[in-house]
Amino acid sequence: MKKQSLLLTLLLFAWVAVHAGCGGNDEIIPFTLVTPEGQETFAGVERVRLSFGDKTETKSISGPGASFELEMKLKKGGTSPVVLEGLSSDDGVLCRGQTPVVNAYPTSQTLILFVSRVGTFGRAPVEAPVSATAMAMANYSTEYWDGSADDDLSTTIWFGGLTSDATVAAVPFYYDSYFHDTYTLPELPLPRAAMTAMNIDGAYFLIFGGFDEAGAISGRLDLMQPGALGFEYLPDVDMGLEPGAVARADGVAVTLGPYPSLLQGFDHRLLNSFLVVGGRGPGGPLCDYLHLVASYHTSTYDWSISGELRAMVGCRLGRTATRTETSSSTSAAPELVVLIYGGGGPGDPVAETVRISPDQPDVDTVDWGFEEAGLDPAPGPMISGHTATRLSDRRILILGGVTSDGSVLADGLIYDPDDDSFTILPGLLRMGRFGHSATLLGDELVVAGGTGADGQPLPDAEVFDVGGEEPRWVASPELVVPRTGHMAFPMPTGTMGIMGGTDAAGEPVRTIEIYTPGLVD
Repeated sequence: MKKQSLLLTLLLFAWVAVHAGCGGNDEIIPFTLVTPEGQETFAGVERVRLSFGDKTETKSISGPGASFELEMKLKKGGTSPVVLEGLSSDDGVLCRGQTPVVNAYPTSQTLILFVSRVGTFGRAPVEAPVSATAMAMANYSTEYWDGSADDDLSTTIWFGGLTSDATVAAVPFYYDSYFHDTYTLPELPLPRAAMTAMNIDGAYFLIFGGFDEAGAISGRLDLMQPGALGFEYLPDVDMGLEPGAVARADGVAVTLGPYPSLLQGFDHRLLNSFLVVGGRGPGGPLCDYLHLVASYHTSTYDWSISGELRAMVGCRLGRTATRTETSSSTSAAPELVVLIYGGGGPGDPVAETVRISPDQPDVDTVDWGFEEAGLDPAPGPMISGHTATRLSDRRILILGGVTSDGSVLADGLIYDPDDDSFTILPGLLRMGRFGHSATLLGDELVVAGGTGADGQPLPDAEVFDVGGEEPRWVASPELVVPRTGHMAFPMPTGTMGIMGGTDAAGEPVRTIEIYTPGLVD
């Protein structure tokens, strides 16, 4: 028998297929190529390049509407994304599409290859299954606690939310980048909006707090995990604290783990822990954060969740909470820093930090080493609605926001965790905004949407190159739908999605948008 191989065939505007042959029997992996509605995706493209791992095939095309076919022989069983790029006459990439990692084995399912112009937002092939605000979002990814492999981002899941008719969405859903479609999950045990969702490890999630349809704020904790027929819930998990004492909505989650070596007894592995910072309680803005620790019993194969409340320096709603590390931090001796910025009231510091240095003096004890401190002097006015993004060099970039007197800011700040210093970047944004998103794709930072000084959702984004000492503005691409209060999420295709938010009429947005990077080398 001759060696098995694969033949990858791509037909523009038709389909993509991978053929496997052994003894004359063909097997395929079919694809459908999709471009954003209303976009001239292949305008100016003279050649197309198809890649799978280290193999590439290139072919000239006669024009933006011309069909073409590309074939590529591959070894059966290989794994890689499928990448299609449209090239200009000088080999610049004008459009791009990428799948998540594909296993080169035949399947009867047709996959979707979404191709869009680089540096633009395109309408996704499907809308969100529900129009809602105040949804919780968590990435479904595999984080290898033993450090044996890179993290693998699979998809993003949305939980709960408040619909336009003031009902609470009960059914979680996720966006699948293989098929560019949304799929629903089992209904929540108690539907809530403004919850906090956290990915423990792989397909295990904590869903905490929020408010129900009657407006009652909850301290409930549920665990979603894989079951025999898909996902199932462990409802109302006991974390060792009274639910009324921890009740909150709009808490911001910060992931501290995963931990490569922490134990609690010989058969009790601490996999991850989270801070749920501030938020809105039954009496108003909260002045504490909740530390949730998720551990797994290797002998009984079940989970244990414990919680601890700790006081903050200020009381905060509308704040950001962003994790970073000091330059001396290592996996064996982590020195974590959580910057909590804005959202406070009169007399509260604009910024404060929580420093965490977990240590294990013996097999049954973990000393978390928490230290809380307000930062003085204030780097600027008290704001809310801003973003705070950890850069690749561990610094945190704060952008935009609105002050208590309604001034909408266009300034930026860079925080250095080594010395708690701030560098002010006046007028970094071309347009002052709050309620926007800021997402890092390599060295390309995409600041999308938000509310402008006129109180209306902004129709554009601002793209920055953050690979240098200071951010550099690159472009201002238009959104498909002007929106504010949305959520941006990374996709396993190297792109970024935008979900939810409200439009100029104040209505929840169902349109999903996908940004394709490529403006920064």
